[in-house]
Amino acid sequence: MDFALIFKLPLISASATGSSARTSPDMPKALVIFDVDGTLIRSMAVDSQCYVSAFCDHLGIDGISTAWETYPRATDPGIAVTLYELHRGRAPLPSELAVFHDLFTERLNAALEINQLVEVPGARALLRALRGDARFELAIATGAWRQSAMLKLAAAEIDIAGLVFASADDAVDRGEIVRKAMVQLRSEGQRPHRNPTGLCRHAGSY
Repeated sequence: MDFALIFKLPLISASATGSSARTSPDMPKALVIFDVDGTLIRSMAVDSQCYVSAFCDHLGIDGISTAWETYPRATDPGIAVTLYELHRGRAPLPSELAVFHDLFTERLNAALEINQLVEVPGARALLRALRGDARFELAIATGAWRQSAMLKLAAAEIDIAGLVFASADDAVDRGEIVRKAMVQLRSEGQRPHRNPTGLCRHAGSY
């Protein structure tokens, strides 16, 4: 369950990518940041079902709004905080948030045993092409908790080994999650980077 956010760069043809792409040692690299749900994998439906089921059972309530884009902080913990404030009149204790996290993860893990996740068409090929192109640095920045995001990526057979990964374990606010990914990319690189260019795409989930 994730608000699909990706910084889109100009379309790159297959002939322009790969290890043969030319780059100067002093040429700034472009940062390409991918979200997970709705961007790399088609997982929003099963993720939403598990989140709703787990939270309703956690608080003993009948239902919650799934208009994720309306929540002030549209991340796994951010939505839980808003729902606690709505139904309990206060923010959750860290221990309460941890209990919900574990219940949600348990439900998701069980659901993934019977629901086959698939990539968004072309996701693997795009990751492979960009990884082989010296002009780009890649990162993952997701509003999901790290454990649930990794479960979904593994289920869809999306390999992100070695990529910078920022999640809702790092920050509750989505913008801060993206910022942490960018900071980590810059700290690991040896050359300056160009800022991400293009549009921020919202895919209607969170």
